[in-house]
Amino acid sequence: MLRQTARMIRYILLCLGLVAFVTLPACKEPQPVCGNGKIETGEACDDGNELDTDACTGACKAARCGDGIVQDSEDCDGGEGCVACGSMCGDGIVVGWEECDDGNYEANDACDDCERVQCGGLVFDESAGSPQLITDKVGDFTLPLNGARRWTFSQAFNGCDSYHFVFSDAGVGYSTALIASDLRGLFVELPVNTHLFFGSYNANTEQTSRSIRGIQTQVEEALGRLAPDARSALDGRIHYIMQPVQGLEGPIGDLARREPRNMLNYSFSIDRFGRLREHGLLRDPTAQESAVDIRWIAEEVKGYNFEFDRQQRLEAEEDVEIVTLAEALPHRGGNTTFEVELPSSEALASFDTMGIDMLMDCPDHTHENCNPWDYSAPLYLCGTAMREDCGDGQHDSEGGEACDDGNTVSGDGCSAYCELEGEDQRLSWCPDPIEFAYWITTYKRPGRWVHDITPMLAHFHQGGQRRMRFHVGTNGHSYLLTIKLRLARRTEAIGRPMETLRLWSGGAYNEGYNDAQALHEVQIPQGVKRVEYVAHITGHGMSGSMNCSEFCAHNHRIQVDDGPTHEKDHSVADVRRGCQAEVGTGVVPNQFGTWPFGRAGWCPGLEVQPWRVDLTDELPAGSTHSMRYWSDVRGRPGTGGNIRMISWLVFWR
Repeated sequence: MLRQTARMIRYILLCLGLVAFVTLPACKEPQPVCGNGKIETGEACDDGNELDTDACTGACKAARCGDGIVQDSEDCDGGEGCVACGSMCGDGIVVGWEECDDGNYEANDACDDCERVQCGGLVFDESAGSPQLITDKVGDFTLPLNGARRWTFSQAFNGCDSYHFVFSDAGVGYSTALIASDLRGLFVELPVNTHLFFGSYNANTEQTSRSIRGIQTQVEEALGRLAPDARSALDGRIHYIMQPVQGLEGPIGDLARREPRNMLNYSFSIDRFGRLREHGLLRDPTAQESAVDIRWIAEEVKGYNFEFDRQQRLEAEEDVEIVTLAEALPHRGGNTTFEVELPSSEALASFDTMGIDMLMDCPDHTHENCNPWDYSAPLYLCGTAMREDCGDGQHDSEGGEACDDGNTVSGDGCSAYCELEGEDQRLSWCPDPIEFAYWITTYKRPGRWVHDITPMLAHFHQGGQRRMRFHVGTNGHSYLLTIKLRLARRTEAIGRPMETLRLWSGGAYNEGYNDAQALHEVQIPQGVKRVEYVAHITGHGMSGSMNCSEFCAHNHRIQVDDGPTHEKDHSVADVRRGCQAEVGTGVVPNQFGTWPFGRAGWCPGLEVQPWRVDLTDELPAGSTHSMRYWSDVRGRPGTGGNIRMISWLVFWR
């Protein structure tokens, strides 16, 4: 019995590891459990979890670079582009934290320090090729630059920058004069979100190298005269093409080789949307005998930035209904009357806000096909009255009838308005036209403008098929009109414009001008929630000592009874570069005329914004008041020209 007890004690001690020898094979070592928080036999660590990405892996081994597991402290572990478990920015391989890796260290492109640079959600258009027309998208190309660098458009394009090319040709005066002009002035005025590329037409690479070194010397001299901050802002943004431009492959070479040659061969841009753009007149049109000057490319850049910002604003607008009135409609001068399809009358009544989007384009989008003069360009909404006596079977050509087949049915060759129908149909009937939008054309450049014309909704009640008329001279050229309304609901609390009362209409601007402006007694209808005075006012003509009315600083004033005076100030007409200063608000830059001068109430290549004055407090619903209007030039009467004016009281309900 004692002998059996001793054997039992010895067995227990062996199993507990309290003796140094084992004689019983049935006693087995317990297996370690990874993840229990205890470091057991065979474990290097045990942090109480089974995660592979921390310092102790799920196999209870110490994490290390090269174990094939990407830990929290590592960008990668093995594989292409992974060096010492970290990414190498600039190797062209996206690894770990990198958003992108374009394989270069170029600043100011779409991938900067391996972080994506993008504006407006714009990305390079892979479908683009070599542009055939101005405003076509530009396809990919690679340029051989100084320092043995290669610059690829698709890698650089980010929607934030625009790209500008200037090519020199020793045999072409325009190009050499451009390079030799005011480079410092360009750098001072140039927005920083640009890239400049200088190239040269030469027989071989050696000649190109010499030519480019000369250009670079001029550029460096101009940069040296800038303030340090201005100079550093252009770092990495000025490039030199080291091969003859006519031998380049892809779109840039194609542009350089274009025949017949014109200004586009020597300077052009790619805008922030990736589109080819031609430059306008690169000289100062306010100075007689002014020379070609590279400084004016800065105005093109400002215009591209305005267009980009405008597009971002338009895309950010919510709940806007777009109504296309015309799409590339040819206008060859005089009146162009056309039919539009408006929303139904019921739908129109639900909108309280209206903008208009006008593209006044030129054939092939090029300035060579554009009207060379600045003209007033109003757009009218036609009334709905039928042509008197149309359908009586008597062709009244003096009354405007092109035909009269004895009925007022369209579709039988003679329309309901007694106009010829067919392929070359030209509409003529536009009764009681109401001007609801107004522009001044450019000097020989296309333009697009978007502005608010909400008060004019008061004229838009009957929907469905309506007529409109656009009027402007073209000097034998054509415009292609794309016109859209932007309808929305924004002012529910005060309703929408519903009615108008026509007031003053300007006239000859002389000593008798104010006497000709009648005093109006106005009755405000019951139930009106808002009353606005709305007017288009511009001055034209250059007569007398003050160059009235285009270039004299006339003011226009209205007053209700003996209340406060409301004034529209045209003093910008005294500012030599008043319109040039408005490129950032929509003036088309580098027109082929005296576009920079300030004007009285307008600029070439810009919409005429309605002058709007809220008179609700002064003209309450159901009341009657006297209103007067007058104008002067710093207290003196005008000396000539004409005030083009149309004005209304607009009532909201």
